[in-house]
Parts: sequence; C-alpha cells; structure tokens
Amino acid sequence: KQWYQRRVRGEGELQKHPEDMAQSELVKNSLDSVSLYFDMLNKIFETRDFLLGREAWFCDSALALILENAKTLNLGSWPHLTDWLERVHSQPNWETVTLPADR
Repeated sequence: KQWYQRRVRGEGELQKHPEDMAQSELVKNSLDSVSLYFDMLNKIFETRDFLLGREAWFCDSALALILENAKTLNLGSWPHLTDWLERVHSQPNWETVTLPADR
C-alpha cells in the first residue's frame, strides 16, 4: 500500500509490489514444474494411444479433465500430449464427463 500512496503523491517510481513479484516467481516455477510433467506425458504418448495402452480408461478422462485447465497454455511443444487429448475428447460420452455437477 505504501508504494501506491507514494505514487499517488508523485513520489518515486512506480514499482511492483513485493507480493506481485512473489506471485510472478511462483507462476514461473509452476510453469517449469508443469513442463516437466508435460515432457513426461509427451514421452509416454509417443508409444501409446492412451495411458494404459490402446484403450481409454477412467484415468485418461481424469487426467484430461485436469488438463482442461491448461488450455490457456500453448501445448504446441508437446504434440503427442495434444494428440492424446484430442483422442480422449473424441471418446463417446466425453461431453457427459465434462457436464457441470449441477446438471
């Protein structure tokens, strides 16, 4: 709050709040961690259609639901992961799996 009050009064340069800097560092570290997992999954899907082989199982749906939140990320660096996600989305009843809980 102090940095904002100083800026409003015209004192000093506007600088990032320490909490904003900490959040930025947290996001960077999180993306680094996620990249490691995406690398691992991409490697798995080089040789498999689904997590447990040639058929989709519940674990594929569960993981795909988690990755729905990652849609804002560019998954272009993980083509096998992207292909797998498309295969899961094309499974019968995928829309049913993704319906909100109140329906």
